[in-house]
Amino acid sequence: MRRRDVFLKTMSEKIPQTQFNPTRYALLQRASFLQGDVARENFLAWNAQIDWNAHLNTDEYRLLPQLVRSLSAQNFEHAWSGKFRGIARKAWVTNNLLFRELAPTLKILRDANIGTLVLYGGAFARRYDSEYVMSYGASDCGILVREQQARDAYQFLARNGWKPTPEISERVLAKYLTARFSHAFQNARGEQIILQWQLIPHCNAVEADAEFWGRAEEIELHDVRVLTLNPTAQLVHTALFGAQARGATPMQRASDAMLLLNAARNEIEWETVFALAQTRRVVLPIRETLEYAMRELNAPISSDVLAKIKLLPISAQEKSERALWNATTKRERAEKMWRIAARRSCNANAWQRAFAFPQFLQHWWGLDGAAQLPQRAFAAINLRQAGPA
Repeated sequence: MRRRDVFLKTMSEKIPQTQFNPTRYALLQRASFLQGDVARENFLAWNAQIDWNAHLNTDEYRLLPQLVRSLSAQNFEHAWSGKFRGIARKAWVTNNLLFRELAPTLKILRDANIGTLVLYGGAFARRYDSEYVMSYGASDCGILVREQQARDAYQFLARNGWKPTPEISERVLAKYLTARFSHAFQNARGEQIILQWQLIPHCNAVEADAEFWGRAEEIELHDVRVLTLNPTAQLVHTALFGAQARGATPMQRASDAMLLLNAARNEIEWETVFALAQTRRVVLPIRETLEYAMRELNAPISSDVLAKIKLLPISAQEKSERALWNATTKRERAEKMWRIAARRSCNANAWQRAFAFPQFLQHWWGLDGAAQLPQRAFAAINLRQAGPA
């Protein structure tokens, strides 16, 4: 099969999950967000490493619309520019098909007095970049509901064409919802969404996300009025998670932060960013993301802002939670579970948290009994889980 045929075939399929290459990704990042000769040189260096008879990595594929926009603005054309534009057009069409599929469900939730706030790639594609590439079947679109309405929203989705993946039995659902903060659903077309009832993991405090809801903006999805985070809150959320519900590294999060900043830099209230980072104990991951974006991608952030971010105090508790945002090894994934449980237990001391941890894991995985815990824990740490991680 010729290179062109392979590339066009890739465009017609779901985005493949191939290994992430940080060095190669950095070249594409710089080509996509920098200007002048340095952007063109990085693009040519990236292109020289690509095997066009193989699939692109998901994260690289996602940057191609931004790449072609940036290079075109600099009057730089390449043999593959037309194909990159095709990917951008396909992303726009695919995003609108998902929104059309999702709109009736959002209307049902609204009519049931369940407010919804669009998250992740869905928010990016609707508010900041209409050509944002959402990975087919990868939960890149999320819906936030208020925590007290999580069970109703879960059941409404399940009754209206969205299958919980995995399904959680009614017998353990209430406990599952108190341990978790999100769950994946899939429709008959294979499209996935994330139902979320806490924006950032916390200890089930009443109205803990009220500030985010209060600052939210109204948008329209196929004639259905819904909410999305305002740019300031969106930047905080993006610097933590990126625009994909599965999370990302600081390098990957920086790409999404750049898309947001390029579209809405004048709408960012930096003092609010600082305040939210401190009250939510997320100064470190936000600092890492924004420092990378400024250092490597010339982000439109003033040196004064970056200096203030560097001076923000970081509590010992937050320092201990680093694995929450950057867990990659088996040890870090195990520690991440402990840190989430600690956030859930609020004022409990270390002994109380340790005693309650097995029960937390049972609820987190939606298990019927403690006897299932050892096998399930082993599978989760080794990323072979059949259920939620």
